Amino acid sequence: MNRCDRVFAAALALPAPFPLPPPIPPQTTGPAESFGVVGGQSVTAACGGTQTLISGDVGVAPGTSITGFPACAATVPPFATHANDAAAISAQAATLSLYNTLPPMGAGTPIGAALGGQVYGPGTYSIGAANLAANENLTLSGAGVYVFKVASSLTANVGSTVTLVGVDPCQVFWQVTSAATLNGVNFVGNV
Repeated sequence: MNRCDRVFAAALALPAPFPLPPPIPPQTTGPAESFGVVGGQSVTAACGGTQTLISGDVGVAPGTSITGFPACAATVPPFATHANDAAAISAQAATLSLYNTLPPMGAGTPIGAALGGQVYGPGTYSIGAANLAANENLTLSGAGVYVFKVASSLTANVGSTVTLVGVDPCQVFWQVTSAATLNGVNFVGNV
């Protein structure tokens, strides 16, 4: 054991100077689990040069507008699109229920709007407007639940990615108050 090890071990034995927040319990999307996208009024896939592939169902309820499919985006089989049908209505209800459980978790740790180049561990974060710039990467590292409370819009620009290190993508949640524009190469989580 060298000197640094002893200092580090001694520091770990001291009581924490402030109480740590309790861990966030695992969340579930219930009937929305098979969905990659669930919208309220409309879902639009914009053409950007290459077709976007969505690994999940795409649905909207109570609205019925799904545009840009299959010309600009497509679901990977066996998934499909659902415009205000029973599957979309159930997914929307489950999503709304989950959305409403997130506010009691508290405001979260404030973070800046620029997500590129950042590394975050499990927890709840609050952001005004979130932006993942073109060709930049956001890394989420460590097992647990991630909740990003976005007070305005979420934009993942062309070429952007979200990398997971030991993270279950089903336990990443983006609570977006306004619009989500996802143009990146890889964006993970429940939006």
